[in-house]
Formats: sequence, structure tokens, C-alpha cells
Amino acid sequence: MLTNNSACWQPDIDLTASLCLGTISGTSVDGLDVALLRFDGTCRPTDFVASATLLFPADLRKTLIDLGQRR
Repeated sequence: MLTNNSACWQPDIDLTASLCLGTISGTSVDGLDVALLRFDGTCRPTDFVASATLLFPADLRKTLIDLGQRR
């Protein structure tokens, strides 16, 4: 559950020294971008740990595009 904080939105859990993995795939559906960030209990990351882009195989990309267009 999220609660509103004047600085940002924060979950109702202790984020002290947490590692969080963020993922996104853009509209081009060419792959998955991931980033690993460290938080110190605030809603702002304190350290950028790593990132990577994982490219989708052509057949998976086509399937995902077809699903998105409901073909």
C-alpha cells in the first residue's frame, strides 16, 4: 500500500538499505531494460548499482507486438 508523502510516494514498508530492481520495455518492444538501485530508507536512490538491456529474440518481439495489437 502506498501513502502520500510531501516529498514523494512511499510504500508502507521499511526500505532501509533496500535494493530495488526496475524494469521497462518501451513501445518498440525490442528488449527489456533493467536497473538495480540502492535506497537508504527514503524515496530517493542513494546508489546506482547496475543496468542492462536484454534484447528480445525476433519471434518473441513479433508475438508481443501481435498481442499488443490483438491480432
